Amino acid sequence: MVPGLSQMLHYIRNYYVHHFNLGYVIAVMLVLGLLIYQNYAGTGVSDLLATKELPPWLSRYILYCLPFFTAYLLQPLFFRPLRFQYKKGFWILLLLAPAFFTLRVQLNLSDLLPTSANNTPEDLSNSSVANLFFTSLLLLLPAALCWYSLEGRLQHGYGLAKTTNLKTYLLLLCIMLPFIALASSNPTFLEQYPRAFKAMKNPESRTLVGWLSFEILYAFDFFSTEFFFRSFLILAFVRLSGVHAIIPAACFYCCIHLDKPLAEAVSSFFGGWLLGIISYYSKSIWGGLLIHVGIAWFMELFAWLQHQ
Repeated sequence: MVPGLSQMLHYIRNYYVHHFNLGYVIAVMLVLGLLIYQNYAGTGVSDLLATKELPPWLSRYILYCLPFFTAYLLQPLFFRPLRFQYKKGFWILLLLAPAFFTLRVQLNLSDLLPTSANNTPEDLSNSSVANLFFTSLLLLLPAALCWYSLEGRLQHGYGLAKTTNLKTYLLLLCIMLPFIALASSNPTFLEQYPRAFKAMKNPESRTLVGWLSFEILYAFDFFSTEFFFRSFLILAFVRLSGVHAIIPAACFYCCIHLDKPLAEAVSSFFGGWLLGIISYYSKSIWGGLLIHVGIAWFMELFAWLQHQ
């Protein structure tokens, strides 16, 4: 067996033997199932929360809080004893985390800059690429600063420790390729991808430089997301909640995919759970980032080929 794969399986086995609780997982999946059903078969979660009394940012904050908070609040029913829920630092992180992601989603660079009716297609493309970088920083910097201020040191190296399993992650990425190719033929998939087409709406702005710029910053956006979910939401919580941080982070991660196709939203929970386990034991986010960026770039490529 590939050494890196053996180590990953050891992580999963260790988690299953020492920390897996079937009742808790069922309870969490019931909550997520109701949320997903409401989103795809009902009126939609966003529509449900959108009221005149609540500003959009508060509706979005509540959406992120629902599964994230619930996953933590269910834990005392299945795990004993739990002391971290009595700690002030835990509640500070719990309340701030959804706020950071809400800021990233709700605030755009265009909201801060003056608009012009004379923008060319190239201007709009550059603005979209710049906004991608801006929103990535909006997520990355507050999370890192909050972590540092609470810890007072670089706890776990911010999840940036070197990983020795890159070959294994590349193998896993290759296994995913047939599934990505199959998904790329779905009309719903092609409505979402390639993301570069959405950023460069006018064909005249789809230059090679513009495309490469977008894809590089698209990868940086994944870095900020990976840092937030697999580093901040897990490793920053380790001192407080330990291994119990993994499933709530996966629930939060699922929630940000509710505007994606159903299969992607459902799989994001299990993918977030698996990557959370690996991050918890390895103290590194690089493997998950490699898989994420690789899948994202291949989705872009296959979607582009379908459009040709």
